[in-house]
Amino acid sequence: MVIPKLFHDLRFVVIDEVHSLLRGDRGGQTLCLIERLRRLANVNPRRIGLSATIGDPEATGAFLSQGTGRQTLIPRVEAKGKKWHINVAHFYNTIIESSTNPKIQLDPGLHYIFNHTRHKKCLIFVNSREECEAVTSTLHSYCEYLHEPDRYLIHHGSLSAAYREGAETNMRDDSKCMTTVTTATLELGIDIGRLERAFQIDAPWTVSSFLQRMGRTGRRDNQPEMWFVIREDLPEPRDSLPTTLPWKLIQAIAIIQLYLEERWVEPPNLHRLPYSLLYHQTMSILGGEGELSPRALASRVLTLPSFQHISQEDFK
Repeated sequence: MVIPKLFHDLRFVVIDEVHSLLRGDRGGQTLCLIERLRRLANVNPRRIGLSATIGDPEATGAFLSQGTGRQTLIPRVEAKGKKWHINVAHFYNTIIESSTNPKIQLDPGLHYIFNHTRHKKCLIFVNSREECEAVTSTLHSYCEYLHEPDRYLIHHGSLSAAYREGAETNMRDDSKCMTTVTTATLELGIDIGRLERAFQIDAPWTVSSFLQRMGRTGRRDNQPEMWFVIREDLPEPRDSLPTTLPWKLIQAIAIIQLYLEERWVEPPNLHRLPYSLLYHQTMSILGGEGELSPRALASRVLTLPSFQHISQEDFK
């Protein structure tokens, strides 16, 4: 088998953006694969997790150390404080006319973004791939209608790797003032050069996402800068009070305050029973090793750290 030859001297496994593994089966799958690799290569590498947005370092350390028999070291890093620039603009979804071309009807929130990304290098974060496509298309059309060079790129998980890499290359070019509309794919530490400003359309789903997106700016001694653009439908005159409240605006304010006032970040969600992952690893082990007896299969699967709370009867 080639794995022992390739990994016989494996001493460290570095997991960047480890916070992204703490609230779903992705983290469990990662640990399962590391553990299976450890057994096949007969090694016990140290696991190093990196993140700027950990809400519970002790729980994260316990998660990473499962099955290693090692204690966890959590370094305390005193970062130099920076002043943040946070701007929140709220718009109702009405239609406005362009001052330069009355025939053009503009979305006020996107027109605001269009004006404030001009001659700057920015990211525009949205919360879904569908919205990413729609916002990019609208901004492309504004460039066309207003006879300006197209300055918008797109980046999300459904695009081909080559297309995403093209956007990343363009963003790294400091001679170009380009802006990329993106989902969480650019939350992580992909190098896209010096950014001047990040926009967030509506509130992100988590405080952790807010911090990751905020952290894309403010590098190379610049000030971190996030502009929230909240877009909501106009309430009907006869709507009841709960319907007329600007819920998206309230959500954005809550996300900001949770961190700035309480330093709160979502804790890990590590205690769910990962039955879909259990099935996935069962089939993966069978695919890799071939036919196994039920007893041998249970021994391979249930001794993986992610399945310590699953009984043999449940597995059966």
